[in-house]
Amino acid sequence: MTSNSILLRERLSSLSSRANSADRVVTGAEGRRSLLQEQAASVLERKEAAESLQETLTLALAVLQELEQAWRRSFEQRLSSVGSEGLSAVFGADIKMRVESKTFRDATSMKLMLIEDGIEIDEPADGTGGSVVMVQDVLLKILMLVSLPGLERVLVLDEPFRMVEARHLPALGQLLRQMWEQLGVQTIFTSHEPEMLDAADVAYEVRDGTVKLIKSQYEERE
Repeated sequence: MTSNSILLRERLSSLSSRANSADRVVTGAEGRRSLLQEQAASVLERKEAAESLQETLTLALAVLQELEQAWRRSFEQRLSSVGSEGLSAVFGADIKMRVESKTFRDATSMKLMLIEDGIEIDEPADGTGGSVVMVQDVLLKILMLVSLPGLERVLVLDEPFRMVEARHLPALGQLLRQMWEQLGVQTIFTSHEPEMLDAADVAYEVRDGTVKLIKSQYEERE
């Protein structure tokens, strides 16, 4: 074999080796490119899934906020309606109660208004301001017990009617007894007003350190 043939063969072998190396490099690059494409596709899928989840959460939040607003409006209307009926029944006047709540910077406040003859007022006329406020307070306490789940429906009050004029007490007693029976609220209260005896199932007189039963649903009042 001549020297030229040897050189040619070596040259061909070198070129063949380089070609094989180039093929391996191309194959490796294609593999990495394919892997990167798969990773990119996976990231895109996760991004799309995250965006879909965020849209769902945003929609759910909007629905919850709408439900919360609807519940709040319904609750305000219920308080206002029952309170207005109670005040009108006791005082025999066109006195309405309106409850409004507002939320600002995650803090909720509630405003209570009195409306007499269509006009918003600070105090009702004819010196009944204190009476109306006290009756309002009792009505709201009863309604809150009924409206909020998990609360025991037992209300304990100390002299809740001390500022209510005597002429309004019979109607107040009748209203409270009706609410207690319909809503299932048990109320224990102290009072110096004998007119409230008619509203009670059981009454005791506390005097000079002694306790005396003066009325029960099973016995005649003394």
